[in-house]
Amino acid sequence: MKTQLQIILVAIAVLLAGCSGTNQQSEEFERKQLFDFDWKFYLGDLQEASAASFNDDDWRLLDLPHDWSIEGDFDALHPAGNDGGYLPTGIGWYRKSFKAPSDWRDKKISVYFEGVYENSEVFINGASLGVRPYGYASFLYDLTPHLKPGEENVIAVRVDNGNQKNSRWYSGSGIYRHVWLIATEKVHIKHWGVGITTPQVNGDEAVVEITTLVRNDADAPQNITLSTKIKGEESGAETQIAIEPGDEQQVVQRIEVKNP
Repeated sequence: MKTQLQIILVAIAVLLAGCSGTNQQSEEFERKQLFDFDWKFYLGDLQEASAASFNDDDWRLLDLPHDWSIEGDFDALHPAGNDGGYLPTGIGWYRKSFKAPSDWRDKKISVYFEGVYENSEVFINGASLGVRPYGYASFLYDLTPHLKPGEENVIAVRVDNGNQKNSRWYSGSGIYRHVWLIATEKVHIKHWGVGITTPQVNGDEAVVEITTLVRNDADAPQNITLSTKIKGEESGAETQIAIEPGDEQQVVQRIEVKNP
């Protein structure tokens, strides 16, 4: 495959156009927002820190990504030993307060963690969203059922890296990668919901196959037009589908590219 086609594939944009009024965007909003700034941190374990009303005024203020192990003192007696660089591990808490815009009442809001090491539990306004034991994979939680649009909200994260040894190399401890807020319409393309392949490629043309997973979290059935275009090309594809509330559909489209 030529380099030009590779660049085109990376630049594919998939758009949703709603056929019913409930799916049309009433105003512009940023779909993916960096959520790294102004977190509070405490080294130690405080179970009550999951509550939205907990007072964290004396906690340390910092920005992510953050690794508390590298901030500690080297000691050959630390449980992580040589694998952990002879640095401390243990348990830590992170908290962040933020005001959710009022116009998020009709959106689906998620929080996406690129990496937390390890054994993390995430809370929103005191409600547990789940536990992720593994520290080397990204994960996403739906905030929508517990979010308070137009009000202050609190996300809290408990991180437990005290079960040592658990890695063959230095892992660090904490929220060591970026965090994002993701705001979408109720009818949306799912996170990690787009796959792209090129089942046919030759010197004259290439066939690009796009698989897209569309979900309807609205209260009513939706008629959707899925439009897929290749940047720098006139070719594209449009597919009309109907999705029931709470359902999702996988749409497969094919686009021909001349002289790839």
